[in-house]
Amino acid sequence: MAGIAALSRAAHGRIAGSAMLALPLVFHQAWMYGFLNYCLGNDRPDLRVLRQSLDEMRRDRFDAIWISGVPHDQLPQVPGYAAARRLPGETMFVRR
Repeated sequence: MAGIAALSRAAHGRIAGSAMLALPLVFHQAWMYGFLNYCLGNDRPDLRVLRQSLDEMRRDRFDAIWISGVPHDQLPQVPGYAAARRLPGETMFVRR
């Protein structure tokens, strides 16, 4: 915010109206990343709901399923799918 004001003052000799219009965009970024960090930092998903969702996706014949926030040892088995990629806390299943 201070940078926008300083650049506007250096370029125009005053704070231009367009600089004031850019301020909501500056505040939006901080709010958005704070909200995303909160959502991503929440507790693990309910495994019962995860199993139900996986069953529905398997019935609908999804080609790939990406699961995040569940350790590998707690993932349910998904018949017809194999783990194609594993990262810490994330797994990608692909249909065989």
